[in-house]
Amino acid sequence: MATTGYYYVAAKQANSEINNSLLGFGSDQAIAKFHNRYNNFKIAGGITASLFGFTAIHSYIRFGTDSDYKDLHITNSSLKQDQFQKLSSITLGVSYVF
Repeated sequence: MATTGYYYVAAKQANSEINNSLLGFGSDQAIAKFHNRYNNFKIAGGITASLFGFTAIHSYIRFGTDSDYKDLHITNSSLKQDQFQKLSSITLGVSYVF
């Protein structure tokens, strides 16, 4: 994600160099530089989006299994009222009565 941010800033600076070119002199190099940086930004953005997508799908698939993909039977288990109160008071420091 930091790489994507870096390439965004680099593309933005290259775009401002095009805007600041005096009467279009040297704008071919500035345009080529902008396109190069913008393509790098798109590639880094695609990699970042793919990474987030992969981790979301992987987490969805792995939910309820341990590291050896053995089922933990999470959907079949439930917390009783007193277990939930003990858990909430330990983690949150507050006890709720439902």
